[in-house]
Amino acid sequence: MLSDSTQHGFYFDTRKCIGCKKCHRVCKAKFDSEHSVNPRRVYKSDGDVIYKNRHQQVHCNVPTFFMSLACNHCSEPVCVLACPSGAMHKRSEDGLVHVIQDMCTGCGACARACPYDAPQLDPVKKVIVKCDGCFEQVQHGDRPLCVAACPKQALDFGTIEQLKLKHGQKAHISSIPSSQITSPNTLLGGLEPRRSANRRKGNMGKKYPASDYAKGLLTSPK
Repeated sequence: MLSDSTQHGFYFDTRKCIGCKKCHRVCKAKFDSEHSVNPRRVYKSDGDVIYKNRHQQVHCNVPTFFMSLACNHCSEPVCVLACPSGAMHKRSEDGLVHVIQDMCTGCGACARACPYDAPQLDPVKKVIVKCDGCFEQVQHGDRPLCVAACPKQALDFGTIEQLKLKHGQKAHISSIPSSQITSPNTLLGGLEPRRSANRRKGNMGKKYPASDYAKGLLTSPK
């Protein structure tokens, strides 16, 4: 496992995101992907239960925040373990998880293994498409396209050490699986743990126990 001074990742601040999807569009344009393939996705939060008694519960249907998520470039990427061809690999230089499309057989094993739906099979090209952290641009001193495109500076990128120093130490949040599964390298700001009903539907359309919601998926600066 790479140290925080080497491992790169993203920071996303829910307080700044306005849901314009510029990050989504520039990422999609980079990969020239088929319509259904979206390496970076912007989600609206689902409505929380704001009142509940024995007879009824009331949901807040107004989205309270947006989430911009791509590959988390996990420290323990299950997609890499699942790939039979070696196309999916974790770069030793920066910790970014990258797929070599010339080696990809399109079997989809990595997509089935990833709990965050990051690798996606392009139905036209028959290869896996995913965020690669724009490592080629980063090597030349540029920022990833999604970070550069954000008009509100809701996205940031750097080593995990740099991101923690800049945005604060991590806390547990989010409505998707526990970070213990793959050790994701995405930091989230602007959210705090919230009470949940017995089960909660996450932004990715899956249901997880409230205990997992409390643990959090991603690491978040306070």
